[in-house]
Amino acid sequence: MDAFLKQLAEPRPDPGGGAAAAYAGLVAAALILKVTKIESNRKIAVAKVDWNNLISLTKDLIKDLEDLIPADINAYHNFIQAKKLTATSIKPELFMKLIDVPLSIADRLIMLLSVIQDAAGNCAKLLVSDVEVGYELAGASAKGALAIARANLEFDYVDNKQQTERIRMMQEALDSKMGQCRKVLDYRCAK
Repeated sequence: MDAFLKQLAEPRPDPGGGAAAAYAGLVAAALILKVTKIESNRKIAVAKVDWNNLISLTKDLIKDLEDLIPADINAYHNFIQAKKLTATSIKPELFMKLIDVPLSIADRLIMLLSVIQDAAGNCAKLLVSDVEVGYELAGASAKGALAIARANLEFDYVDNKQQTERIRMMQEALDSKMGQCRKVLDYRCAK
């Protein structure tokens, strides 16, 4: 078990679900990066997509998700420390990080789903199952990040209507992108 998973298994509040969602998203992204690299290295590649561009996008998303793991841990840690000092006057920006970081995780995973959609529609048939595993991991991780954002609304330090709307819009974007990917995967699996 790597260091992050060992920390995650400890009976303490951090790392928690947001960091776990980003970590699982990294697993999805690594699998998709592998598929895109295999496709870009094919001697006889069908150039319906720019595999090198997909590689670049996936690498950028991996970097973002790597950065969002400690960002999520720090956001929660800083909020809890401030809450211990004063239960009544927490700075709104500390609370907002509890919403913004999980939404950033979900946003990056929705972007990854766009890469997955392109990869699913254009990769070799034998790689479609790997792409589907990436799809399932990315989708579940994004749903988890949104669940964390919703749960953090319970702290009630800012306008929940506005934050609830942000989460709802992100959920709609996720559902739409997952539906688009699912259609492509189902089509490729039926061939």
